[in-house]
Amino acid sequence: MNKTYDFKSLFADARKDPAYWLEGAVLSFTEDMLKIMDDQGMSRSELARRIGTSPAYITKILRGSTNFTFESVVKIAMALECEFKPQLKPKVAAVRTSDWLDDFEPCHVTSFRPLYTEMPTAQHYRAVAANQEMDHDSLAAVA
Repeated sequence: MNKTYDFKSLFADARKDPAYWLEGAVLSFTEDMLKIMDDQGMSRSELARRIGTSPAYITKILRGSTNFTFESVVKIAMALECEFKPQLKPKVAAVRTSDWLDDFEPCHVTSFRPLYTEMPTAQHYRAVAANQEMDHDSLAAVA
């Protein structure tokens, strides 16, 4: 059976799910972490040594494949000579996605095929932001 999806309802549903907001927070943190590590020329091994953990754990954090605590976040921030300040902010008016989503026709989905074999990493998103073209094989290698 084919089901019709429209992007407005998919986005609206996603924004109601705490997992959507959690992934955004993790992605934001890991992007900042990678940028600061790059700016300081710090390797994953060096960061792991500074916080008393394994390089594999740092890799898992950067891939978004592990849960980590505020304690870990604070240790990472201190090792990077930064401070971590979690904030609660009042909601602001929602971004109007309807202006550009109205142009999309509903699609009929018969099956889903994952785009990646693993979750994209912050490195992938940085490459996309830098307008570097990456084919599917490159994405699999980065992930």
